[in-house]
Amino acid sequence: MKADSENIAGNTIQFGLIVSGLFLSVFLIWGVIAPINAASIANGKVVLDFNRKTISHLEGGIVEEILVQEGQPVVTDQPLVILRDVQINSQNEILKK
Repeated sequence: MKADSENIAGNTIQFGLIVSGLFLSVFLIWGVIAPINAASIANGKVVLDFNRKTISHLEGGIVEEILVQEGQPVVTDQPLVILRDVQINSQNEILKK
């Protein structure tokens, strides 16, 4: 009885290995023989995005002038943009009335 169950298990494992080997062989042969009909060739460059910071005005605003260029190194406290002072001007007008 024990020998029969071991024989069935051994046959099942052997069958699985044969099927897996055949599948792998067919797949590898197909990969070697199959033609490649298209290829893409392009130039490019890798850009790392570690030090990029997104800035935004807390109360919103309209950018009047950008004082730096993309990729330009900046120092601490250097002005980056000039915001149009629409909100301040409108508050001044309200206070003057």
